Amino acid sequence: MGFDLTISFTLSIDEKTGMPYVNFINQGFLDKKTYDPEEFKIPEKYLEYIEQRGNQFKSYIKNFNGDMFTARPKDFLHFYPDWNAVKIENELLDDDYWNETNHNDFKEFLEWMDAKSPYISIFEIHWSY
Repeated sequence: MGFDLTISFTLSIDEKTGMPYVNFINQGFLDKKTYDPEEFKIPEKYLEYIEQRGNQFKSYIKNFNGDMFTARPKDFLHFYPDWNAVKIENELLDDDYWNETNHNDFKEFLEWMDAKSPYISIFEIHWSY
């Protein structure tokens, strides 16, 4: 058994049209627009980070409440650790799978998700042991 981390994507359904939608700001107000899959297609560079397994992620979630197993990208970024802290823990775990490039790319992916859903988060990070 290991530590699993996955990314999910949740849409709301418009009660008038029955279509999935995303929120956006329209003239200073929160509004809805019909979901366009191409707008939210994850860049190929980040696909490997959608479903992951490994003890290295314990470094990334240690500042969350112990009862939490889900976070928005914005919250995950708020607690995103410095690479040196992750590296030290990886060395203690004798884990060399996860490196600084992975660390930086995963942060970029979180920033990409946060930029795509800044008002009502549609992306979520889930983890379990």
